Amino acid sequence: MQWLSNLYLKWAQRSIKKLAKQWSALDQINAQQTSRELLASRYLTALKNTNLRTLVNTQRKSLQAFNQAIRSRTSKRQFELFDNIEYSSLLAAFPVWLVSLNSLYRVLPLKPQMFDLVIIDEATQCNISSCLPALYRAKRALVVGDTKQLRHYSFLAKSKEAQLRAKNQLSLSSEGVVSYRDNSILDLTLNALNSDQQLAFLDEHFRSKPELIHFSNRYFYQAKLKVMQHRPCTSSGNLFIQRVNGERDKNGVNQLEASAVIASIKQQMSADRETGVYHSIGVVSPFRSQADFIAKQIDAHFSEAEIIRHKLRAATPFGFQGEERDIILISFAVDNDAKRAAVYLNKADVFNVTITRARQTQHLFLSIDEAQLPEHYLLRRYLGSISEFAAAHTCLSDIDDFQRDVIQELMKLQIETWPGYAVAGTEVDILCRYHSRYLAVDLIGYPGPWADFFELDTYKLFNRANIEMLPISYGLWVVDKDTCIQAIVARLKGSAHKP
Repeated sequence: MQWLSNLYLKWAQRSIKKLAKQWSALDQINAQQTSRELLASRYLTALKNTNLRTLVNTQRKSLQAFNQAIRSRTSKRQFELFDNIEYSSLLAAFPVWLVSLNSLYRVLPLKPQMFDLVIIDEATQCNISSCLPALYRAKRALVVGDTKQLRHYSFLAKSKEAQLRAKNQLSLSSEGVVSYRDNSILDLTLNALNSDQQLAFLDEHFRSKPELIHFSNRYFYQAKLKVMQHRPCTSSGNLFIQRVNGERDKNGVNQLEASAVIASIKQQMSADRETGVYHSIGVVSPFRSQADFIAKQIDAHFSEAEIIRHKLRAATPFGFQGEERDIILISFAVDNDAKRAAVYLNKADVFNVTITRARQTQHLFLSIDEAQLPEHYLLRRYLGSISEFAAAHTCLSDIDDFQRDVIQELMKLQIETWPGYAVAGTEVDILCRYHSRYLAVDLIGYPGPWADFFELDTYKLFNRANIEMLPISYGLWVVDKDTCIQAIVARLKGSAHKP
């Protein structure tokens, strides 16, 4: 019966070797996805151009009326012109409109359900009343916001709000949202949800280096963010502290910190000129007086061309909500005698926005000894966390024989490996690195905790993190190890065949 056993093994090997076709299938899926996105973009562009030509050729009067309406100086004249516009053609040519809530009435008439969808971004900063006209113009709404970021300021007097509640027979204990002062449109939306399916958590963080988002992820987001730039051996080097020992004057200005900020900007601009790579630069101060003072110093020390080239500006966190820069300089502007002012730094939303605007590098300018602040103060915790930061990987020591065998073979080729490494919130069987290129290896079939395969959505997640994933089945590894190794090496060297 030995011949029968050999025949079976030979037949099984031929079947197992066909598993290598999964790699080309995966390449085809990726290629088809890329092609689909490209074709969709081309189709939408062609459709937009066709609708625009139709609008110009057949609805020129409507287009002219719209142009006159948005330039009209009086509301009466504007409303008259709005009534003479064929909006179905106009919206077909221009299906997406980007407007602020304050300017909405200037460009669109108050007609119900004009749009299929309205998207309200930075929703924590939007008060309820200003959003109602936008909601009225749409069939559905998508409200996007972060409860850990800056909230809106309402100028509605408490007495006036109390009158409105009394007029409508409401009290603070009434069901639902009854305070425009205290609640944003995001609060209203969250209160109105009936199902978890109506809620999505945007947990993929692309903007910052791991060191720059580390504190906020830990203290504000319960470590739930998937830091997409996280890689093995990521360490410090993106966050710097400069002790200035300046003083906050009676106007709330710390001139020594401002001077240090200007000097740092000049140094960065000089370095950028030498390399030919120009970084965007922002200056944030939690205090309006300090931000305004630095803004004036920027105008005095830098040319208009330099300001434009580096997108240079200084503002409070409210001025940077929704914005980012390659390099951020933060002037905290408080000294040891200004502890009362330091209380403002303990506002969670203000502090979170202040420290999360940088993509690559962040410089902190300090004139206060944080040890004199209470231990629960965010500034003290933040500065303490800087020295503690180390994006150390949790490399598992308990690995199975399949992992061990693959790792040993790759180490012979000078390929670095990390078993059970977490990337974007997902543990990878083996993460590999050759020079600066990464590859996630999905081991399949060997009995144990790593036997299962990743779903296609996980492959897409890793693709968004700029890491390719490759499945390796245990059966193929046993019967044709060399083919598996060649596939890994080809992708790490960027030479894999793409259909």
